[in-house]
Amino acid sequence: MNTNSLRPLISIVIPTRDRPDYVAFCLNCLAKQTFTNFEVIVSDNFKNLSCKKVLDRYTGDKRFHYYTPPQQLSMCDNWDFVLSKAQGEYVTLISEKYMFRPDALATLHRVLQSHPAELVSWWNETLMVNEFSDQVFSGNYVPNFKPKVAEYFCPIEVLQQRFSFEIPPYSRSLGPSECYGKIYSGCYHRNLISRIIKQHGRVFSPISPDITSMIAALSLARTCLDLGQPLVLACTSANVSTGYQCMVNTASIKEYFASFSEQEIRPYLSKTPLENLWVGITNGVARDYCVIQSQSSEPRLKNIPINRINLLIRAKEDLDKVIIWANDDEKHELHQTWLNLLNECTETDKDYIYQQLAEKQVVTPSKHEIFFAGGIKEATYMHKLSAKRRAEINWLENKVFRIKDEFLYYETLEQAMDYFSEYYQHSNQLLGIEWK
Repeated sequence: MNTNSLRPLISIVIPTRDRPDYVAFCLNCLAKQTFTNFEVIVSDNFKNLSCKKVLDRYTGDKRFHYYTPPQQLSMCDNWDFVLSKAQGEYVTLISEKYMFRPDALATLHRVLQSHPAELVSWWNETLMVNEFSDQVFSGNYVPNFKPKVAEYFCPIEVLQQRFSFEIPPYSRSLGPSECYGKIYSGCYHRNLISRIIKQHGRVFSPISPDITSMIAALSLARTCLDLGQPLVLACTSANVSTGYQCMVNTASIKEYFASFSEQEIRPYLSKTPLENLWVGITNGVARDYCVIQSQSSEPRLKNIPINRINLLIRAKEDLDKVIIWANDDEKHELHQTWLNLLNECTETDKDYIYQQLAEKQVVTPSKHEIFFAGGIKEATYMHKLSAKRRAEINWLENKVFRIKDEFLYYETLEQAMDYFSEYYQHSNQLLGIEWK
């Protein structure tokens, strides 16, 4: 990383490929920040659509920087490349689909003054995109989690919970804690980044850089802080989510693997805990854990085992989520691979696995969801309810709207961002959380 005695508080680094329209919206949100001591670094790893013209709009603002890698890079390499340009005391890496609320960095700055930490986590609220282009934007959003006072958390407890695989990696029941340790929804101090590089050679190891960096950071961070607030409105849809496509389509998984060189990917695929089962997020997370654990000299990470029985349960759930297979032979082969792994278990463990899969347990929602945290009373739904009034109903009247799949429709990103910001500003005031 670069060194500079006059550092910005935070570097916001954005590795991107072929999404200039989203980059434009993302940078517009960053330009509106009320806190100004930051820098933005974009690495344009494009194949077909460059975002340079978008960055040209900010040539008069020295906080915005544009780079192109010397050649097309894999995702992990591009993330490391853009990180190497960062000069801030803290660094967050975001997708071009992540839109910071106007007071996001001001809030981060205030909290860090009273709660210093090497690793800070916040959560991202989700905006479901219906229609998107450089001219048109529409989507659905409704506030999701109850804000709280910032508090420290134990990183090793987080790692122990995650690699027990008792709960799926992205389960609804995790709530905001699902974001703990992820640079995609948080930031790392540069001292922590230096220690990660010293121990692991890089921050974003293959195959899933958000997971490998999370594991390394949680194992090495001395202080970890839950900000207790959402700072980002994350735009998502099935069409733009690489993670979703890899979950349901084996061709997308193969395409992602193909973005790495054979030399890069072979050591990581060979460490898959469930051998030859290359489909599924959970086994991939476990593989990344094993890789980082093998590189680590931290006893507190070395001593955390993977629960293989729970991993087999999660892996079967992942197999059942695949919608698009290359052919029936591929589907049969991978399901047979899972059965072969199951047959290596004791009869008692096999019975337990089958029982858990048969029950298909209902996911327990997080206690922090407004749907549950707002109270036991049900409010009468009002169309086009203002953000301020919604906050009052939730936190003064202790009522919630128990409407399945409730959403609010917005014709512009600005409308959604205004509602998002206003709701959480009013909620913090009503809950007595400092938010000036």
